[in-house]
Amino acid sequence: MNFKKVPLAEVLEKYPIRDHLFGDSTLFDERIDTGFFYVNEGDMLIEDHVDLNIVNAPGDIQGIIITGNLVVFGNILNHELDFGLAFYVMGNITCDNFLIGGAATYIGGNLSAREVILLHYSAGWMQINGLISSRVMIVDDYPFIPKEMNITQFYDNSRDENSPKENACFRDESGNYRISNNLKALLNMPDALIYEDIIDELSQGSSVLLPL
Repeated sequence: MNFKKVPLAEVLEKYPIRDHLFGDSTLFDERIDTGFFYVNEGDMLIEDHVDLNIVNAPGDIQGIIITGNLVVFGNILNHELDFGLAFYVMGNITCDNFLIGGAATYIGGNLSAREVILLHYSAGWMQINGLISSRVMIVDDYPFIPKEMNITQFYDNSRDENSPKENACFRDESGNYRISNNLKALLNMPDALIYEDIIDELSQGSSVLLPL
Protein backbone atom coordinates (compact mmCIF):
# COMPACT_ATOMS: atom_id res chain seq x y z
CA MET A 1 0.00 0.00 0.00
CA ASN A 2 1.68 3.18 -1.19
CA PHE A 3 0.34 5.68 1.32
CA LYS A 4 2.04 8.96 2.06
CA LYS A 5 2.50 9.76 5.74
CA VAL A 6 1.19 13.29 6.25
CA PRO A 7 1.33 15.35 9.49
CA LEU A 8 -2.06 15.81 11.13
CA ALA A 9 -1.77 19.61 11.06
CA GLU A 10 -1.39 19.51 7.27
CA VAL A 11 -4.26 17.03 6.93
CA LEU A 12 -6.60 19.30 8.89
CA GLU A 13 -5.76 22.23 6.61
CA LYS A 14 -6.20 20.28 3.37
CA TYR A 15 -9.10 17.87 3.96
CA PRO A 16 -12.53 18.54 5.54
CA ILE A 17 -12.27 15.77 8.12
CA ARG A 18 -13.18 18.17 10.93
CA ASP A 19 -16.60 18.61 9.31
CA HIS A 20 -17.15 15.03 8.14
CA LEU A 21 -15.92 12.90 11.04
CA PHE A 22 -18.30 13.14 14.01
CA GLY A 23 -19.02 16.76 13.03
CA ASP A 24 -16.58 17.63 15.84
CA SER A 25 -14.14 20.40 14.98
CA THR A 26 -11.96 19.62 18.02
CA LEU A 27 -11.70 15.87 17.44
CA PHE A 28 -7.98 15.74 16.63
CA ASP A 29 -6.72 18.78 18.55
CA GLU A 30 -4.92 16.75 21.23
CA ARG A 31 -2.71 15.06 18.61
CA ILE A 32 -2.27 17.96 16.21
CA ASP A 33 1.47 18.30 16.92
CA THR A 34 2.33 14.60 17.00
CA GLY A 35 -0.23 12.76 14.87
CA PHE A 36 -0.12 11.64 11.24
CA PHE A 37 -2.50 10.25 8.63
CA TYR A 38 -1.83 7.82 5.82
CA VAL A 39 -3.01 9.58 2.65
CA ASN A 40 -3.52 8.38 -0.93
CA GLU A 41 -4.41 10.93 -3.59
CA GLY A 42 -6.70 9.43 -6.24
CA ASP A 43 -8.01 5.90 -6.72
CA MET A 44 -6.44 2.95 -4.91
CA LEU A 45 -6.37 -0.83 -5.44
CA ILE A 46 -5.36 -3.06 -2.51
CA GLU A 47 -4.91 -6.82 -2.97
CA ASP A 48 -4.93 -7.61 0.73
CA HIS A 49 -6.98 -6.99 3.85
CA VAL A 50 -7.19 -3.44 5.22
CA ASP A 51 -6.62 -3.38 9.00
CA LEU A 52 -8.20 -0.40 10.78
CA ASN A 53 -7.44 -1.69 14.28
CA ILE A 54 -5.39 0.97 16.02
CA VAL A 55 -3.53 -1.62 18.09
CA ASN A 56 -1.88 -2.85 14.88
CA ALA A 57 -0.93 0.62 13.58
CA PRO A 58 2.11 2.75 14.44
CA GLY A 59 1.38 4.83 17.54
CA ASP A 60 1.39 8.19 15.74
CA ILE A 61 -1.09 7.19 13.00
CA GLN A 62 -4.59 8.61 13.52
CA GLY A 63 -6.30 7.48 10.35
CA ILE A 64 -6.43 6.88 6.61
CA ILE A 65 -7.56 9.23 3.84
CA ILE A 66 -8.21 8.18 0.23
CA THR A 67 -9.36 10.96 -2.07
CA GLY A 68 -10.66 8.67 -4.84
CA ASN A 69 -12.26 5.24 -5.08
CA LEU A 70 -10.98 2.25 -3.09
CA VAL A 71 -11.10 -1.33 -4.41
CA VAL A 72 -10.03 -4.03 -1.95
CA PHE A 73 -9.59 -7.69 -2.87
CA GLY A 74 -9.93 -8.69 0.77
CA ASN A 75 -11.73 -7.57 3.91
CA ILE A 76 -11.81 -4.15 5.56
CA LEU A 77 -11.44 -4.96 9.24
CA ASN A 78 -12.02 -3.17 12.53
CA HIS A 79 -13.08 -5.45 15.36
CA GLU A 80 -11.94 -3.07 18.12
CA LEU A 81 -14.76 -1.27 19.89
CA ASP A 82 -13.45 1.83 21.67
CA PHE A 83 -10.67 2.37 19.17
CA GLY A 84 -9.93 2.33 15.46
CA LEU A 85 -8.22 4.40 12.81
CA ALA A 86 -10.35 7.17 11.34
CA PHE A 87 -11.31 6.01 7.84
CA TYR A 88 -12.09 8.73 5.30
CA VAL A 89 -12.76 7.78 1.67
CA MET A 90 -14.07 10.46 -0.68
CA GLY A 91 -15.17 8.05 -3.44
CA ASN A 92 -16.65 4.56 -3.60
CA ILE A 93 -15.50 1.46 -1.72
CA THR A 94 -15.63 -2.10 -3.06
CA CYS A 95 -14.42 -4.98 -0.87
CA ASP A 96 -15.11 -8.61 0.05
CA ASN A 97 -16.35 -7.97 3.61
CA PHE A 98 -16.70 -4.76 5.63
CA LEU A 99 -16.39 -5.03 9.43
CA ILE A 100 -16.44 -1.84 11.50
CA GLY A 101 -16.49 -1.32 15.27
CA GLY A 102 -15.02 1.84 16.79
CA ALA A 103 -13.33 3.30 13.69
CA ALA A 104 -15.06 6.56 12.70
CA THR A 105 -15.89 6.08 9.01
CA TYR A 106 -16.84 8.49 6.23
CA ILE A 107 -17.58 7.30 2.68
CA GLY A 108 -18.40 10.00 0.15
CA GLY A 109 -19.78 7.57 -2.44
CA ASN A 110 -21.11 4.02 -2.49
CA LEU A 111 -20.17 1.04 -0.34
CA SER A 112 -20.29 -2.36 -2.03
CA ALA A 113 -19.27 -5.56 -0.23
CA ARG A 114 -19.28 -8.84 -2.11
CA GLU A 115 -20.49 -10.72 0.98
CA VAL A 116 -21.08 -9.09 4.37
CA ILE A 117 -21.30 -5.63 5.91
CA LEU A 118 -21.23 -5.87 9.72
CA LEU A 119 -21.28 -2.86 12.06
CA HIS A 120 -20.94 -3.51 15.77
CA TYR A 121 -20.45 -0.88 18.47
CA SER A 122 -23.05 1.15 20.34
CA ALA A 123 -20.90 4.31 20.25
CA GLY A 124 -19.66 3.91 16.66
CA TRP A 125 -19.95 6.63 14.02
CA MET A 126 -20.45 6.34 10.26
CA GLN A 127 -21.62 8.41 7.32
CA ILE A 128 -22.17 6.93 3.85
CA ASN A 129 -23.48 9.29 1.19
CA GLY A 130 -24.21 6.74 -1.54
CA LEU A 131 -25.76 3.32 -2.09
CA ILE A 132 -24.93 0.46 0.29
CA SER A 133 -24.97 -2.97 -1.34
CA SER A 134 -24.08 -6.49 -0.24
CA ARG A 135 -25.57 -9.95 0.19
CA VAL A 136 -25.81 -9.55 3.97
CA MET A 137 -25.88 -6.48 6.22
CA ILE A 138 -25.88 -6.71 10.02
CA VAL A 139 -26.06 -3.62 12.23
CA ASP A 140 -25.62 -4.88 15.79
CA ASP A 141 -26.49 -2.09 18.26
CA TYR A 142 -24.64 0.40 16.05
CA PRO A 143 -26.12 3.90 15.50
CA PHE A 144 -26.58 3.73 11.74
CA ILE A 145 -29.58 3.37 9.43
CA PRO A 146 -28.82 3.23 5.68
CA LYS A 147 -30.35 5.95 3.55
CA GLU A 148 -30.19 3.86 0.37
CA MET A 149 -29.39 0.16 0.20
CA ASN A 150 -29.52 -2.94 -1.96
CA ILE A 151 -29.14 -5.89 0.41
CA THR A 152 -30.06 -9.02 -1.51
CA GLN A 153 -30.23 -11.84 1.07
CA PHE A 154 -30.32 -10.74 4.71
CA TYR A 155 -30.70 -7.46 6.62
CA ASP A 156 -30.85 -7.08 10.40
CA ASN A 157 -30.51 -3.70 12.11
CA SER A 158 -31.35 -3.35 15.79
CA ARG A 159 -31.65 0.44 15.34
CA ASP A 160 -33.99 0.31 12.31
CA GLU A 161 -37.71 -0.13 13.03
CA ASN A 162 -38.18 -1.29 9.43
CA SER A 163 -35.69 -4.14 9.78
CA PRO A 164 -37.43 -7.51 9.15
CA LYS A 165 -38.52 -8.95 12.50
CA GLU A 166 -37.85 -12.50 11.33
CA ASN A 167 -34.17 -11.62 10.89
CA ALA A 168 -33.65 -10.37 14.44
CA CYS A 169 -31.78 -12.38 17.05
CA PHE A 170 -33.98 -14.39 19.38
CA ARG A 171 -33.70 -16.04 22.80
CA ASP A 172 -33.44 -19.81 22.92
CA GLU A 173 -34.91 -22.07 25.61
CA SER A 174 -32.01 -21.20 27.93
CA GLY A 175 -32.55 -17.47 27.47
CA ASN A 176 -29.43 -16.97 25.33
CA TYR A 177 -29.49 -14.76 22.25
CA ARG A 178 -29.08 -16.63 18.97
CA ILE A 179 -28.80 -15.48 15.36
CA SER A 180 -31.76 -15.90 13.04
CA ASN A 181 -32.15 -19.19 11.19
CA ASN A 182 -32.50 -17.08 8.04
CA LEU A 183 -28.89 -16.02 8.49
CA LYS A 184 -27.61 -19.46 9.54
CA ALA A 185 -28.88 -20.84 6.23
CA LEU A 186 -26.48 -18.51 4.39
CA LEU A 187 -23.36 -19.14 6.48
CA ASN A 188 -20.51 -21.56 5.84
CA MET A 189 -20.20 -21.68 9.65
CA PRO A 190 -22.64 -24.36 10.88
CA ASP A 191 -21.63 -23.82 14.52
CA ALA A 192 -22.19 -20.04 14.54
CA LEU A 193 -24.63 -19.02 17.29
CA ILE A 194 -24.12 -15.29 17.82
CA TYR A 195 -22.87 -12.31 15.84
CA GLU A 196 -19.56 -12.41 17.71
CA ASP A 197 -18.84 -15.75 16.03
CA ILE A 198 -19.15 -14.06 12.64
CA ILE A 199 -17.07 -11.09 13.79
CA ASP A 200 -14.28 -13.41 14.94
CA GLU A 201 -14.24 -15.23 11.60
CA LEU A 202 -14.25 -12.03 9.54
CA SER A 203 -11.44 -10.66 11.72
CA GLN A 204 -9.28 -13.57 10.55
CA GLY A 205 -9.82 -12.46 6.96
CA SER A 206 -12.17 -15.33 6.22
CA SER A 207 -15.26 -15.65 4.07
CA VAL A 208 -18.39 -16.52 6.06
CA LEU A 209 -21.08 -17.08 3.41
CA LEU A 210 -21.88 -20.10 1.31
CA PRO A 211 -21.29 -19.46 -2.41
CA LEU A 212 -24.25 -18.41 -4.49
